[in-house]
Amino acid sequence: GDMLRYDITELPGMDNLLCPEDVIAASEALHAAFVGAEAAFFTTSGSTAGKLAMLSLFLGKKVIFPRGVHVSVANAISMFSITPVFMDAMPCDYPAVVSVEDVRTALRVHRDAAAVFIAYPNYFGLCCDLAAIAAVAHRAGIALVVDAAHAAHFAYSPLMPVYPAQAGADIWVESAHKTLPAMNQCACVCVGRESLVDKTLVRQALALVQTTSPSYILLGSMDYAYAYMRDKGAEELARVA
Repeated sequence: GDMLRYDITELPGMDNLLCPEDVIAASEALHAAFVGAEAAFFTTSGSTAGKLAMLSLFLGKKVIFPRGVHVSVANAISMFSITPVFMDAMPCDYPAVVSVEDVRTALRVHRDAAAVFIAYPNYFGLCCDLAAIAAVAHRAGIALVVDAAHAAHFAYSPLMPVYPAQAGADIWVESAHKTLPAMNQCACVCVGRESLVDKTLVRQALALVQTTSPSYILLGSMDYAYAYMRDKGAEELARVA
């Protein structure tokens, strides 16, 4: 019952997620600065909204994908008339990680590709060499887009794999609700500091695919989760590991 008191709308002093200038903007800026991103954009519509928004930036273009992608990615391919190029995976009982050579080969064959999309970690918890893949994509002059839905905790401990910002990803989405103490549907799209993607276009893209009535309970949960991780994340991840 007490929680319902915080189920409010865009009132004075509470800011507006679609055009934040106050408390939401401050919280996003704190997160971006801590993880090493140029900008962070909260969403209460999950990483699904983040993936739709990121891929909408490549409307009608060719994008290189791994074999194992989330259903939201398949939906984005259909919605935005993207021509997908699926990299061949090694025969295995589960989708193996994408190798740097896989990406290099795909870019050699498909010189008109507009981006490389990677799931990091993949849906079996395995991480590719994201930094090397970023370097290959950037040598080709195109962006590395990352589904980092399960990698939000990587930013808080050296015991974890490298976080997308430090690997050189241009844009990525992370689910705060999957590996951080946040409620379901809490997610964030981040833009790298030397990104080939325009952060202004990212905010506009998110406005296209997410609700105009975001939950302030979820925004509060996300603000708490990121603050908790900045304060106690390294200690907690070391304990869990």
